[in-house]
Amino acid sequence: MKKYLILIGVFIGLLVAYLLLNSYNEKQTEEATAASEAATITVMALGDPKTLAVTAGNTRLTFEYDGENWVAKGHEKVALAQSQMVRQVASFQEMTANRKLTEDLDEASVYGLDDPSMRFSYTDQEGNVSVLNVGNESTTAGYYYCQVEEDEGLYLISSTDLTSWSTALEDYVEVPALPNVQASAITEITRQSGDEKQTLVASEAKEDTTEASTSESSETVDSTEETTASTTGTEETATSDTEEKDPFAQACYILSYLGLTSCFCADASEADLADLGLAKDSRIQYTYTYQTDTDEERVSQTFYVGSYDSDKAAYYVMLPDDPSVYLVTQTTVEDLAACFTAE
Repeated sequence: MKKYLILIGVFIGLLVAYLLLNSYNEKQTEEATAASEAATITVMALGDPKTLAVTAGNTRLTFEYDGENWVAKGHEKVALAQSQMVRQVASFQEMTANRKLTEDLDEASVYGLDDPSMRFSYTDQEGNVSVLNVGNESTTAGYYYCQVEEDEGLYLISSTDLTSWSTALEDYVEVPALPNVQASAITEITRQSGDEKQTLVASEAKEDTTEASTSESSETVDSTEETTASTTGTEETATSDTEEKDPFAQACYILSYLGLTSCFCADASEADLADLGLAKDSRIQYTYTYQTDTDEERVSQTFYVGSYDSDKAAYYVMLPDDPSVYLVTQTTVEDLAACFTAE
């Protein structure tokens, strides 16, 4: 009985120690959180967004929010990456500073704020405007001197809150995904360059040859095992070589993994298209028809190929009704073109 009482006493002692330690840890966490919140400096109090303009040098890019989606002013046909825009704007709304300097400040030029490297102008749904100017990098590495207009203080803001922004519209474009098509679902592929149009389809002659070979094989049952083995090996090699070199099969395989890598030009003008080899009279048009998984309906996908960019080892590519120019890897485009020149 005494033994059990000792065990119960030990258990109660351990339980009390655990509860005391847990309470201490919670108190420490609360104190650390409070200290962190006290050290957090809110840069701007911003309402729900209406517009956000970013200026760098002589370039200005304005984003507008219609209540559901973000669009670039003057480039409304360009599809922006909405999840990226929401994430970046939310980060801007919640921007905090490491320090705020209010005493013994030098002239604005010392901090690069007489000619800001970047300027943000944020307008909320109530029409209130807040402006943030970004100057030089501070002596504290990874932070920039920033100033909110009508605020005499200077903020030290982390570069990670600023470098995600640019005035290049290409950085915000949603690169479209081409249809996920299995090679076996493709029924026809065409390539048109100027007035010349080429078409690839599955080879019926190949199917006839295979059937004839099978029939002939069944009639040569009396051949020796050595001859049969030799003949079979030859037929398998020939079949394999034919499949590897079949232009239609190769083109289907390439199209099954075709993808756009990045956006090169967000809203291409006619002059841009001419420079990139994508003008209507100079581009190469590819169209492939495939059967969907859900039913027997056949759908077509078209894309245009322009000039080669040696610096990026890629070709310029466009899609119908899309003003943006994208990049596709050099090997993909050239391997596809080779399918139409194969004998």
